[in-house]
Amino acid sequence: MAKMIPYNKMQKKKQRELAAKKRGSWGDINPVTRKTVNPKAYNRKKAGQWRDNQSFYDLPFDNIFNLSDIPLSEELVTVLLDSSDIRIERIVSTGQTSDWYDQNENEFVLLLQGEAEITWADGATTKLSAGDTFIIPEHKRHMVSYTSTEPPCIWLCVFWRV
Repeated sequence: MAKMIPYNKMQKKKQRELAAKKRGSWGDINPVTRKTVNPKAYNRKKAGQWRDNQSFYDLPFDNIFNLSDIPLSEELVTVLLDSSDIRIERIVSTGQTSDWYDQNENEFVLLLQGEAEITWADGATTKLSAGDTFIIPEHKRHMVSYTSTEPPCIWLCVFWRV
């Protein structure tokens, strides 16, 4: 059986442990404001993780409009960033078309240069010119049915999963 020691006779360390045990844990709640932490708010510690990650700074930097070896026999795909959460690609097309795509990820598309046409599974088509953007949800069947050769199409595509 444990011996009973009065609170004022306990060591400071034991007093703190006992007080913490009585208080319990606030968990994700800020004890001052009694509100949960906003996951969308800027987090200085999380931002520091990007800065400390040296592989982020090892990315190849180049002008996105630099084109080599035109005309191309097939599309030129350059992966600019690839992580577990997101993939960014530059795609150069010079008249190539594609088969049907049914992707497992969402895709943001920006046509930087040229003209193109996307055909959807329901038969609708979307004509694109430089500067047009759109989002393709995952598993939305589509195909590239036309890309211009002069100027060549330069696409910036961002892929992510929800």
